[in-house]
Amino acid sequence: MKHLQRSELGTVGYLHRTKIGIGRRFLTPLMVMIAALCLAAPGALAYGTKAPKKIPIVMVGDRLVDVAYHLGVVPEVMSVRSSHWPASKELEMVSDTLMCPTRTLGDTSLLVETAKKHGITRVIAESRAGSCSANSTISMVKLEDRLKEHGMTVEFVDFSEGLEKAVQEIAAVLGVPENAASVLEEYKKKTAKAEKAMPKKPLGKKVVVLKGVYSEETGKSFLQVEAPEGYTDRFLLEPLGCENVGNRMFREGAKESHGYYTLRRLTNLGVANPDVIVMTGDSYAGQKALKEALARDPELRNVPAVRSMAVYSLPAFVNSSALGYPAILYKWIKALEM
Repeated sequence: MKHLQRSELGTVGYLHRTKIGIGRRFLTPLMVMIAALCLAAPGALAYGTKAPKKIPIVMVGDRLVDVAYHLGVVPEVMSVRSSHWPASKELEMVSDTLMCPTRTLGDTSLLVETAKKHGITRVIAESRAGSCSANSTISMVKLEDRLKEHGMTVEFVDFSEGLEKAVQEIAAVLGVPENAASVLEEYKKKTAKAEKAMPKKPLGKKVVVLKGVYSEETGKSFLQVEAPEGYTDRFLLEPLGCENVGNRMFREGAKESHGYYTLRRLTNLGVANPDVIVMTGDSYAGQKALKEALARDPELRNVPAVRSMAVYSLPAFVNSSALGYPAILYKWIKALEM
């Protein structure tokens, strides 16, 4: 296991493993007004409290949309990994939402149809926006030619040369270059705070990461355990010298879906024997499952994480909100070092 140095803390990778998109959403003026108030609320997406400006444009890519929002701009239409990026739920209230980037760019018919409906002719996309699959590649030249046939233009932004340059580039493309400095200053402050908190040596803890899913319609909930070598490993556990032992939680022959395995019960919690249990998504689903597991098998109280009450609800990181990474990492540091 590699223990990353402090200088590598700001590295943002390109693990794109998901293939889930959602349909379009059509909003009433009242919903848009409510959404603007939600997005402007402290603790939502942005560092500030000023409502963002909505512009007639299509944006393709999680990180692009996230940076644009922090710069004070939201697109009329967007293509992001809605099922994996929690913050997108707020943005969906103000932006019409296409499928995930790979599907949107692979078959541009929905993009073109939706853009025409809104009277939009301009598209901005991440140059590596094939975020539904790690192996997906989109020909930017073909995409440009395809959209040109419909009287549309496409511009690309690149995150491969670092976040700072990407933020400046996006600010320039959106016509708000004056907003880049304050966004980057806030990001650097949070990065410095996380770097200062980094443990001087590997923590060496075994961790199980559970993602809770809850349906308000049915009242039912279920759990997914994150498999090793995913986003959490790369960005959160490996930098802290911790090990993801989630692979010990699912049965032999179980099928992985987008980096997760679905669990009916926490039957193998004792086998995994984690030092820490992290719950992402809907933590109620995880808390409910843990309580039921302890009732069935009191011996699970001897699992180190349960015995020491090292069970934490923490934010997930799926390489969508690059600007939010330092704050998320800081929270994981404080939880795992206890």
